[in-house]
Amino acid sequence: MATSGVFVARAGAKGKGVFAARAIAPGELIASFSGRRAVRSELDRLSTWEHDHLGEVDVGVWQILPEPVCYLNHACEPNAIHTTSEVRACRAIAAGEEITIDYRLNAYDDGDVWRMTCECGATPGPHEVVGDFFSLSPERQRSYLPVAPPFIRAMYEQRARGSAAKGR
Repeated sequence: MATSGVFVARAGAKGKGVFAARAIAPGELIASFSGRRAVRSELDRLSTWEHDHLGEVDVGVWQILPEPVCYLNHACEPNAIHTTSEVRACRAIAAGEEITIDYRLNAYDDGDVWRMTCECGATPGPHEVVGDFFSLSPERQRSYLPVAPPFIRAMYEQRARGSAAKGR
């Protein structure tokens, strides 16, 4: 795994977080990675740590996120984008600033959707985040679509075709 100018440190109540060791420019590669993959039938054999650090890569397929990527915290207005194999800055990130991602970019409702209380600082304060790309506003979905994993893009297109067919 390659990382560029980051370190892991305490991030308050969130536990560990990933921070910029230097200024990072918009679009700059922060990390490239590949984690061990697991399919649904293997999930119950994972350790608690592995289960807590999963990222979807396809329908019914996850990867165990390696360090330091596994310590990226969620924000509703993130400063980085996390795909299935890399993290890139989506805006300028100052030295010492926590690097955050939107967990919903790579998530989908497979019947076992996760929910969490988000304390990222976005208005209206602590709020619930539903772990599903399609829980995002239509505007946010469209903005994330170019960097969304292929399986999410395919689901989006399928839903769009379904909506268009219903409108006829």
